[in-house]
Amino acid sequence: MPNVKITKAVVDKLPHPEKGQVDYFDTDMKGFGVRVSAATKTYFVMRRVNGKKVRVTIGRHGEFTVEKARKEAENLFPDMRKGENPNQKKREARIKGATLSEVLDDYLASRKLKPLTAQGYQQMVELYLSDWMDKPASKITKYMVQKRHAQIANGKRGRKVYEREVKAEKKGGKEVRTLKRIEKDAPKRREAAADGAMRVLRAVLNFHFADAEDDGKVQVNPVTTLSRKKTWFGVVRRRSLIKNSDLPKWHKSVMSLDNPHMRDFLMFLLFTGLRRTEGARLKWSQVDFQDMAFTVVDTKNKEPHTLPMSDYLHDLLKARYDNYRENEYVFPSSGERGYIQEPKRAIDAVTAATGIFFSCHDLRRTFITIAESLDLSRYTVKALVNHKQDKGDVTAGYIVLNVERLREPMQRVTETILEKIKTQHGEVVELRARGKEGEA
Repeated sequence: MPNVKITKAVVDKLPHPEKGQVDYFDTDMKGFGVRVSAATKTYFVMRRVNGKKVRVTIGRHGEFTVEKARKEAENLFPDMRKGENPNQKKREARIKGATLSEVLDDYLASRKLKPLTAQGYQQMVELYLSDWMDKPASKITKYMVQKRHAQIANGKRGRKVYEREVKAEKKGGKEVRTLKRIEKDAPKRREAAADGAMRVLRAVLNFHFADAEDDGKVQVNPVTTLSRKKTWFGVVRRRSLIKNSDLPKWHKSVMSLDNPHMRDFLMFLLFTGLRRTEGARLKWSQVDFQDMAFTVVDTKNKEPHTLPMSDYLHDLLKARYDNYRENEYVFPSSGERGYIQEPKRAIDAVTAATGIFFSCHDLRRTFITIAESLDLSRYTVKALVNHKQDKGDVTAGYIVLNVERLREPMQRVTETILEKIKTQHGEVVELRARGKEGEA
């Protein structure tokens, strides 16, 4: 550690090492120095604080003059002699002053979240906690959390509320059914949204306050008040699905859609139980017609999911490969990402024609419900829909359900769905395979 008289001229001439760094200490002010690396020259002070060497960065040469850096060093020394660590004070100030917006950005940047998950967290905080974004995260209180949780649940925060209704009108002597969105005057309760927003806030604040815990200071997460007061709503998960009695007319309407990509996509979700994004992102390179299987790579639990093709799925995918292949995706779109994003228009068209309200996830629930009705083992059902086995289940750790072992259960589920589609009020209706438009 060489000693030099630190002046602008001297610092300008200090050579940059090819690698590593060299510390130069001032001959006039003990503990004041400049660190020279391959690219930068940075002023600092180094003194013992409570018996330990502490190095405090002042700033880069060029941004700080020698005189300004020396003055800053003079200001730091008294506190260090008293046993106060300036780095600790800066850290505490940063923790205390960081806004919710900054903390959220740090949280999302540090976590390996799926893009849609990260986007959902961002949107939820910005929607329900927008007026808190510029507040220091440390200033969010238990009372604020309790009040906002109740406001969200009562529908007093968030976007406008609409309901979908099917309207029948006479046009040209014929009845035309359309789906309309009608704004509601009365606020809709959003208990699930209230719990969801506070869970995200809890995770973000836990991440932020961990820095304070590392420094030996505990800051209580204000969201914990909802647990202590038992005010979480604990909304039961949605259980909506396509009822057995509705499957025939639902199927007929879907098969009448003008867009073959949307038509086949909805049928694919019903017969596989895949999540919307999992099915939408399936590529032809992940489809193996020889082995009668396909693999979804980008899954919710981050584990590849390989499923066997039933006879129906083989015919559907083969027809798509021969007749509707446009790009690398099985279900292509002209949109920016190249695959179907949200089949909203197709869903609305089917709902308008049938009066059946459903979502893509309802098709997954329909698949799971039918699979469970066949008395398949719970390990098999979980393997079919790529649910992780229970951590405490020792037996699950020894059961390996490969593609071939899932082939027969997958075929059984497919045949059961087809039977429910074919049968309507005790009558059997004809079910035809679809090739190109207009072909039987």
